Amino acid sequence: MDSMFNRCMFTDGKKMSTDFTELAKSQKNLTFDTRYLSGFRPSIETPFNEIWLADPKDYCPEDIPSGNLYNNTYDKFIDDIEKTLEENLMKIDPNREYLFSHSSGSDSRIISGTMAKMKREGKHTFDNIKFVCWGRPEEPGFKKIMQRGGWDDWFIHDDTISDAYDIGRTDISVDGWYPYTCQTNFWSEIEPKKYTLIAGVAGDAYQYPYNTWIHRYEYFGDRGETLHRQSRIFDGVFCPFLDVKLLKLLMSMPSQWRKVPDTRLGRDKLRTDLVARLGMLNIPINNPCYNWNISPTRKKDMLLAYDSSKFKQDYKVKLDIKQLFENPIRSNESRIWAFATTVYEKVLGRYDQ
Repeated sequence: MDSMFNRCMFTDGKKMSTDFTELAKSQKNLTFDTRYLSGFRPSIETPFNEIWLADPKDYCPEDIPSGNLYNNTYDKFIDDIEKTLEENLMKIDPNREYLFSHSSGSDSRIISGTMAKMKREGKHTFDNIKFVCWGRPEEPGFKKIMQRGGWDDWFIHDDTISDAYDIGRTDISVDGWYPYTCQTNFWSEIEPKKYTLIAGVAGDAYQYPYNTWIHRYEYFGDRGETLHRQSRIFDGVFCPFLDVKLLKLLMSMPSQWRKVPDTRLGRDKLRTDLVARLGMLNIPINNPCYNWNISPTRKKDMLLAYDSSKFKQDYKVKLDIKQLFENPIRSNESRIWAFATTVYEKVLGRYDQ
């Protein structure tokens, strides 16, 4: 993460940290922002009033200017994106092993398609990269992308088994107000410490200007919370779209080129045009409807953990069990459970022990 632009650094006004829970533990006093119980969507706020997101200008070695507009043609802009992305992908170290978290979507295929093009041109072999797809729902598109790119070293995470993604655990903090699906384990077949994770996150940089993009609050922690956790699980994380030079270019995009609807893939026109240049337009994007397969035993343990939590004792919030398990990505119940049992309990519950 050190070599990439970081839009997720927590601060209490004195100290900074990429670990929300650890920073919270260091506070003498903490108060919970009860607006979150009603589905509050923050910008720089966090569930604890004493901690918030720091301005990247205060800690990033290089700033992303928000007022500079690109002054050339649309086609030249796409040329520059391709060139800059290639420069960034050349940073992949042939002496390290990488695991590419790859979907059937446009962001993944822009990266792997560019890698395949570079490989054909003899610029890099990328032979040290293993690809993984999160689950069977995206299998058709993922396999076609692998075939089109000439990639042989890949696997699809088995989502047919019980507790397929090992979520709903109390020992993995979600670093804020995020659903427990942020705990997702999609690498069960490999030892993560042997690999640097490649992730196509921050695709929203193609869609939003800097002041909107910088604190976008996404359900998988795309600001960086999940990436920071994964950087501690893997031997580092490499996110090509978070390269400072590429971000500066994307943030200079004129507004008339942003979020232009395009029916070819159901994505914006800019990313669709990038995919078309790579020859991957006729491969469908599959809906990532994950099969979480949470076991009855895990569900029981989750409910017991919440019912005995200090958070429930303090705020008397009763969870909608149906929403908790049937809508784990988007429901506020998922966020309440995860914060109560993996953050609040670790930070404030310890004082009752």
